[in-house]
Amino acid sequence: MQQTPEQYKKNRLKYSVICEYCGCTVLKAKYQLSHPIHFCNNQCKGKWMSENLKDEKGYNWKGGKHSRSHNFVNNSAYRSLRQLILNENIGCCSCSGKECLQVHHVLPKFRYSKLKMCKKNLVVLCFECHQSLHKLTNGMYVKQANSVKPVTGDAVGNTELSDLINTLSDLNV
Repeated sequence: MQQTPEQYKKNRLKYSVICEYCGCTVLKAKYQLSHPIHFCNNQCKGKWMSENLKDEKGYNWKGGKHSRSHNFVNNSAYRSLRQLILNENIGCCSCSGKECLQVHHVLPKFRYSKLKMCKKNLVVLCFECHQSLHKLTNGMYVKQANSVKPVTGDAVGNTELSDLINTLSDLNV
């Protein structure tokens, strides 16, 4: 098959390679030949990666181990407590929204591990309020008199936070 001069100029520095997924012929520039595997498009690349880069072959594989937070969130006791809290509350404690509700730990579970299963340490927030809370206040919230407000300033000197910690410690949790 004869190429037009425009096609010849376009393809003269291209090399023929085989797509790793579907087996079709693909033209690649010389600088692209340094890659060991070639694909005709992103769809073939995605399918090949799904089949070949999973489990121990994946680049994020850590030997089948999960983080402590992953193990905690998937714990059946925590999931039951979380569902109970969601069922008891009508909406978000901050904006009263009713969609995309999530449970938030007032005192972070990684710092106060004894309080991670304490009902008094959990509040219900919608997704938007939960995200903005973590961005603005490092994740701490204080609930007082049926209202939720973010902890401001340094958490160490905050009297509201100290009161909450004292209240929760009085409960022997």
